[in-house]
Amino acid sequence: MWDFRTSMLILTNLMERNLDGLTFPKLAHNDCCGTRPNPPGAFSPTFEEDTATLSFEKFRLRSHVLSFFATYGITDRWDVNILLPIVFTSLQIKGLAVLNNESGTNTHRFGANSDCASGSTITRCFRS
Repeated sequence: MWDFRTSMLILTNLMERNLDGLTFPKLAHNDCCGTRPNPPGAFSPTFEEDTATLSFEKFRLRSHVLSFFATYGITDRWDVNILLPIVFTSLQIKGLAVLNNESGTNTHRFGANSDCASGSTITRCFRS
């Protein structure tokens, strides 16, 4: 015997909360010098006090699953089964990030005040 099944999942809510408009405020800077939570100084740069706020304007996670399966009875008590799932998953996110210059150093920049304009490539935005 053989058969197939198809299913589709579209995730826009998580725990009854709409993910469109979800905001993560005050995301902390990574610790670049291994000295947190010491006060700013020579080995704990002030710019580490900067934070970012991230907001999802659009969030869509889609999963389509097509499963082929077959069963063959060898005896009255033994069967051999095979299952072949084919999964296609896509994620669409449109977000907005805002840098909060809490340290006052103007070390971190993007957007209109930097070389990184809307639609820029990573190599243009992150130069060494």
